[in-house]
Amino acid sequence: MLTSFYAALSGLNANALYLSIIGNNLANINTIGFKANLTTFGDLLSQTLTGGAVVNGAGNPMQIGLGTQLLSTTSLFTQGSLMFTGEATNMALLGGGFFISKNANGTTSYTRAGNFTLDKSGNLVAPDGSFIQGWETKDLTGKIIANTALSNIVINQGDINPPKATTTLAHVTNLDASAAIGAQYSTSIVVYDTLGASHTVTFTFAKTAANAWTCTVGVPAADGSVTAPPGGTINFTFDNTGQLIGPADQALTFTWLNGTAPFTQTMNWDIASGTPATGNITQYGSPSSTSSTTQDGYGAGNISSIVVRTDGVIEAVYSNGQTAELAQVALASFNDPQGLIKLGANRYAETVTSGAPSVGEAQTGGRAAIAGGALELSNVDIAQEFTNIITAQRGYQANSRVITTSDELMQEALSIKR
Repeated sequence: MLTSFYAALSGLNANALYLSIIGNNLANINTIGFKANLTTFGDLLSQTLTGGAVVNGAGNPMQIGLGTQLLSTTSLFTQGSLMFTGEATNMALLGGGFFISKNANGTTSYTRAGNFTLDKSGNLVAPDGSFIQGWETKDLTGKIIANTALSNIVINQGDINPPKATTTLAHVTNLDASAAIGAQYSTSIVVYDTLGASHTVTFTFAKTAANAWTCTVGVPAADGSVTAPPGGTINFTFDNTGQLIGPADQALTFTWLNGTAPFTQTMNWDIASGTPATGNITQYGSPSSTSSTTQDGYGAGNISSIVVRTDGVIEAVYSNGQTAELAQVALASFNDPQGLIKLGANRYAETVTSGAPSVGEAQTGGRAAIAGGALELSNVDIAQEFTNIITAQRGYQANSRVITTSDELMQEALSIKR
């Protein structure tokens, strides 16, 4: 009879622990990246009363169970819902894997919570101040080289994108075939010198004869002058279908005055383009107009925003319209993520059970994609947890009733002597 006391007591203890785990799940319902714990129970060793009748191997042992125990608590690494925050440094994982962080002491931990910020030095950090790990080394084209040695990710908000001098310019222009001799039409393009300063180049077309125009290329006198072709003058001729006969592409040389000393710069004017080449300048019987202008230069720019791509690359968008890769966030995956040990503050540490991490890029090797400007919410299911509360409560009550009944039976046994 005493066995029933201890069996029921083990049930009370197990269900009390079960309620503690349920309470922890519900307490973390709003914790970013939290993974709910799943509880499983197992029976204790049983008391064998007899080994069974051994007749030709037949017969089963007679056993009485001695209670239950909490067998395991495992984290459910199912995907949590996403909450879009709009904060550029926030990141959410869409799939398996963990962000890698390292504290000031060099201790590495892993997390699913991507509520990262930038500290005063530009380091990408978790709320506990640990540094998020990734790659910053670039190749000659400016692309991040992944899968090298990990380092702290540093974003310099004062980074400047250097200017690019204009090397090629073009405009698609039609000159009115019915215009009178002496009629003029002008169009302009903004170009950039080697210092990133902008200049307005004006193309003035004057009709000199039927199917013949002269173009004068000029810039404001305060900016400099056009030194080639001589006088900035180029002659154009067209056939009776309005197609350009000549000239071919022209090299335009400018002398700029905005530096410490005058300096020259040559640009190519694409007068014809395509294969076969067709003229960007035409002469049709419609009003003179320019439908498009292009040039390949730009001035210096400051970072106006940063974005995180799905492969974990942090990309800067500059005020000059250019983009550049700054760093790439690394992810770690484990053969047995349930074997990780919780450290608190949404962090995990590897163990012998979890195995060593496999570190690589997002969207490779089964690792997650990264959603920038978003956070992964807790995957705790309220309805499931409330159902678990009811079953734990009923289990606790049932085991309490067993103890009460066993106590009554014990009292009856003791009263026999009276």
